[in-house]
Amino acid sequence: LDPNKVGAGSFNIDNREQLIVKMCDYKNLINKKIDELVDLKKEIHEQIYKVDNADHRTLLILRYINLKNFEQIAVDMKYSWRQTIRIHGYALQSFERVIECHINK
Repeated sequence: LDPNKVGAGSFNIDNREQLIVKMCDYKNLINKKIDELVDLKKEIHEQIYKVDNADHRTLLILRYINLKNFEQIAVDMKYSWRQTIRIHGYALQSFERVIECHINK
């Protein structure tokens, strides 16, 4: 047996083990971040449902929960693109009031 080859093989095994450990650490970190995002999405969803106006709620859910663009939202809600943008502005104001009430509690 050549001692140089044995050492090189051992080095490769150590590198693989370190790589596997790093991959597991990254997987755990990604899972933690996903859990945080799911919790945040749930919290935002709960706050959106406190908005009084049904059109505002619908638009906010389509935009920020379902991640639709304004063109898709306009079609879904049967509004013009311009009207959708206008409603979005009002919806954000409504949502801001909900958040302010939530923070001031």
